[in-house]
Amino acid sequence: MTNSIFVEGMFFNENQITKDDEPQILLEIEKDVLDRSSGYIIGRFLFNIASRSKIVFEVTLDGVKIDDFGTNLPYMETSGIYDTTLFKYPNSARANKDGIHRVYVKAGLITGIVESQKDLIEWDAIENTCESLFFIKLLPHKIVD
Repeated sequence: MTNSIFVEGMFFNENQITKDDEPQILLEIEKDVLDRSSGYIIGRFLFNIASRSKIVFEVTLDGVKIDDFGTNLPYMETSGIYDTTLFKYPNSARANKDGIHRVYVKAGLITGIVESQKDLIEWDAIENTCESLFFIKLLPHKIVD
């Protein structure tokens, strides 16, 4: 089995995401809705793994790095989809400008994770990296003070 990872798309302001929901490559978000929400952007990862693995990923918004993240894949699964938080939308003047914003995600797998005798986790280098580009169209406020 060949290990692989792919970021399929994003969700925003969803109360419950099912496997049948389609992630978006372009999210249109009204600033009023963004202001009243948690601000979390959820990503959908497609994975195929031979052994216990961890997804690690880096997110940039308009070329500005937001952070590095990582999450363990479900322990007994070898393939499928995994939805997890990509990032919390930043509260900066640049990020809150009306218009199109570029979301770049670089993801990879750390495979063969094993528990050591001292209950610590040991892992190998990141492999099977992929890169994805998505967009967020930030729409102006509809509510005027």
